[in-house]
Amino acid sequence: MTKNFVQIGRVAIINSGPEKGKFAVIANVIDHKRVLIDSPKTADDKYTSLKRQAYSTRHLRIMKYRLSMRPDETHNVISDLWSKHKITQRLLSSKYMVRKLKQEKKENLTDFDRFKLYKLKQRTNRVLKQKVRALRDRWGKPTETKDQRKKRLSERKTKKTVKSSK
Repeated sequence: MTKNFVQIGRVAIINSGPEKGKFAVIANVIDHKRVLIDSPKTADDKYTSLKRQAYSTRHLRIMKYRLSMRPDETHNVISDLWSKHKITQRLLSSKYMVRKLKQEKKENLTDFDRFKLYKLKQRTNRVLKQKVRALRDRWGKPTETKDQRKKRLSERKTKKTVKSSK
């Protein structure tokens, strides 16, 4: 169940269309499918350079942050609230945006970068495997599997119940 409802002042990220990835604030609710969004013009125009416009709610990712404002608040007031609460920094450090930025970075890898990453993973796995083998040689391999242990414990329980009934 969603916790972040469509509300006036709720911060959202646009997740489709030409404005994909930009941050906005819901300035007003038009109907149950559309909202009026606005975004402040800041120094970081990559994420916040949007004009006030109607947008479909299905193209928005509603975030947990909310600015306390009245319906149809002016652009200047929205900009002041945005900078006062440092919304851009909060959104960029959110789990959702961190994951999206990581995906974007991985998509933009060249063939050679993917090859270097592949070789790096190989090296780390090789070192890890050697460490695990060293520990296993030092402490020994487990003598029984989980299934064998379950079977042995269940047999022990049945023996106890048989003894107690006599």
